[in-house]
Amino acid sequence: MAWALQDRTCLVGVGTTAYGSFPESNSDGLAATALLAAIDDAGLDVSQIDGIIGNRIPSTERFCEMVGLKTRFSLQTEAPGRFSAISLMLAAQALQAGEANYIALVYGNHGRSQKMAYGGGDGVWSPWGMTSPGAIHAMMWQQHMHRYGTTSEDLAHVAVAFLSSAT
Repeated sequence: MAWALQDRTCLVGVGTTAYGSFPESNSDGLAATALLAAIDDAGLDVSQIDGIIGNRIPSTERFCEMVGLKTRFSLQTEAPGRFSAISLMLAAQALQAGEANYIALVYGNHGRSQKMAYGGGDGVWSPWGMTSPGAIHAMMWQQHMHRYGTTSEDLAHVAVAFLSSAT
């Protein structure tokens, strides 16, 4: 069965920042750089963006004020979560409900710049370093290698296949 909102919304504009350590910036600054690049990529103007879904930025309200967004739809997702798919679905629903015309999905993380050490802490998964999907998938891969004798080189072939199909 098709999703009721299939073919009713589209994604336009992608923006990122360089990867690395940027101690002169913060999560708002990195997110603003990526957002402005996405708006440019989409051929839009900042004034057209009237909705935002933010993650890992301190405050969507403050962020909107900083970059000059006048929004009528705003949602801030929890920082420790992985909300990309949920954010896409929520944006599609908000657009179809008429809550906004253009919604920006904004993510800002400057953990590397702050030299954050992920893992540890008091959370359910964090004492064992399970603070990201990558950590959990690494454990699953280790189990797969142990059980079936696969190697890291076998995994490299998967990456190459996906890269080849994308070009």
